[in-house]
Amino acid sequence: MKKNNKEARFTVSTVRTVSFDVSNIGTTAWTEKIEEDFKSNLDFNIRLSDNKESIRFQIKVKVTHGDFLIFSHLSETHFAIFNFDQYITVVDHESIINLPDHILATMYGLSYTHARALLCSSLAPTMLRDGFMLPIINPNVFIQNMKKESE
Repeated sequence: MKKNNKEARFTVSTVRTVSFDVSNIGTTAWTEKIEEDFKSNLDFNIRLSDNKESIRFQIKVKVTHGDFLIFSHLSETHFAIFNFDQYITVVDHESIINLPDHILATMYGLSYTHARALLCSSLAPTMLRDGFMLPIINPNVFIQNMKKESE
């Protein structure tokens, strides 16, 4: 990502759960699994939307215990960007996002907050409703780490 000092404006156009898979486990099994080690994995990606007029942030949360899938949740937040062509270019089917870091951090923060709410809503009717919550994060730190990894 290149540094861009232009003022970027955007709006949230879509927020949704793309997929949610949960294992059928009872209260006792879940309590035992909380007491044991379980692994959570958070994947994140930014993609050009199919309409090529917005970008979408996807956040996937997967919680496992060994080979046993406890749940998997994929959420998506679409952002319509005013003057889209100034910030997004496509070269050889690769999207180059040239948004200022503070805008990316804001978008990630919104996407992550949406993921937290959608996950909570998806888990509400299950036995897992009180067993897992995404922590609150600082999106600026996430963007700084993402930039270090890409260098």
